[in-house]
Amino acid sequence: MDKHEDIFGAASKDKISSKADKTRKGDLSADAAGKSNRGRPAGHAGGKRSDPDYTQKLVYLKGETIEAADTKLRGENKERPKQDRRDFSDLVQTLLEKWLKS
Repeated sequence: MDKHEDIFGAASKDKISSKADKTRKGDLSADAAGKSNRGRPAGHAGGKRSDPDYTQKLVYLKGETIEAADTKLRGENKERPKQDRRDFSDLVQTLLEKWLKS
């Protein structure tokens, strides 16, 4: 065993066993405490990333177009209630749906 294994191996084993001990001792996990792993309240719907109806797609757009769209969205969102605000993917979704109907 080299000196790095001794230092880092022991430290990582201590962290692992410490976490396991806490779990065995009955400490509440984030889920058991009424929160998800990301600090959201239980029952939170989550975002598009965890929604199976959505798929991530990489596209290339001009930087100036993205900046202008972001600026316009921020301006529009200031006037909307929080639950009605749109993000960039909502805008692209709306535009694609209109395009597909034409």
